[in-house]
Amino acid sequence: MPSVSHSEVDSYLLCRRKHYYGYTLSLRRVRESMSLAMGSLGHKLLETFYAHILEHAEMDDQANDEIWKAAVEAATEVFRQEVKDGFGQPENRADLLELFLRYVEHEALIRDGWTILAVEKKFNLEYDPEQQLRYPFVVDLIARDPKGKIVVIDHKFVYDFYSYEDSQMQPQIPKYIGALRGLGFKVDYGAYNMLRTRKVSGPAMLKAEIVEAIQAEWDKRGTLAGESPLAKMTVPMLQEVADNLGIVTKQPPSIDQQVGWLEVKPNNTRVKRVFTEQIETAEEIQQIKVLSEEEQDRKAFRVANKMVCNSCSFLDICRTELVGGNVKIVIATEYVVRERSEFDVTDDGLSSEDAA
Repeated sequence: MPSVSHSEVDSYLLCRRKHYYGYTLSLRRVRESMSLAMGSLGHKLLETFYAHILEHAEMDDQANDEIWKAAVEAATEVFRQEVKDGFGQPENRADLLELFLRYVEHEALIRDGWTILAVEKKFNLEYDPEQQLRYPFVVDLIARDPKGKIVVIDHKFVYDFYSYEDSQMQPQIPKYIGALRGLGFKVDYGAYNMLRTRKVSGPAMLKAEIVEAIQAEWDKRGTLAGESPLAKMTVPMLQEVADNLGIVTKQPPSIDQQVGWLEVKPNNTRVKRVFTEQIETAEEIQQIKVLSEEEQDRKAFRVANKMVCNSCSFLDICRTELVGGNVKIVIATEYVVRERSEFDVTDDGLSSEDAA
């Protein structure tokens, strides 16, 4: 049965050429970009953690300490295995395992009375009986908040947190809400659970404070500083001296700098509008898919936008193609054919009390 996901629509609307490479040819890079690799593994860690709790705990005992520790260890083992398989921690990003452990230490759902209902749950909404079109989607987390409201949660590993204004334009959660309601479930609102991958630090000493700390350490050690012009040194020079003396000049980041939570409560108009755009774009995509591959190639126009192109996984193919180079060699050495997921979901994954 034809199906078009949110990700496919997003790719098509961003650049038809990108959609052609990723969905018509079903290509993906052998090596993911740094941000994609971190996001993929980060999702695995959270999935493993929450899935272990859901599987081993009663609904009213999800904060059980022993189950909690086992869930953390299970996720940590996933990280260790990924490192063995070649995952390399980027030096210019936050340490992913430390970020996950910090998140778990301050986890603000289960310990605050939320109940996890489903983890990485697959759904299918068949919305066009005539064309048999369907919308497949996977929800990272579904939970019941302390007030009894049902919430769909999307994990995001981001360089910087979404703002409220950003969330007003993001269509993913409104689509999930609309599709789940279409399947007969009561869903009250959604949320982005964000973990920041950018390196951040807490409050830092001012220059005068660093000078004072260095001088105090020298006095403590009985070091003859001579006429060392500390006050004339630049901050980087002072930082190097402080590091050599073991002086901590920067505090670790607060949990609010590393983990963000943004609720999304779209009204009915927005849910309907966003899902209508999903359906109509999916129909347009399906009309293209019935064409020959040659015709699809010809109609896959490039957006040629600097911001879109520089973050595209298929930039090297596109450049090679534009100058008449050997695209087959690029594809054979840098890409593999991606296996598309099959969504054959018959159960709802939630208890009957969560249905509308």
